[in-house]
Amino acid sequence: MDLSNNMFTGEIPPSFEQLRNLTLLNLFRNKLYGAIPEFIGDMPGLEVLQLWENNFTGSIPRKLGGTVGW
Repeated sequence: MDLSNNMFTGEIPPSFEQLRNLTLLNLFRNKLYGAIPEFIGDMPGLEVLQLWENNFTGSIPRKLGGTVGW
């Protein structure tokens, strides 16, 4: 799912937790903020996660591991 460059604001919605079959999630170049939710690390099929050029705070959830695109 490519939601990049959309000027979205706020936090990553909890409803994204239901998207368990996603393999790609691009949220870069928005105005998202807050912590990266722990549930992102529980998405079993997620291979690509791009979060760069947002305003996230806190640490990267441990379950993500590997390289995370900011």
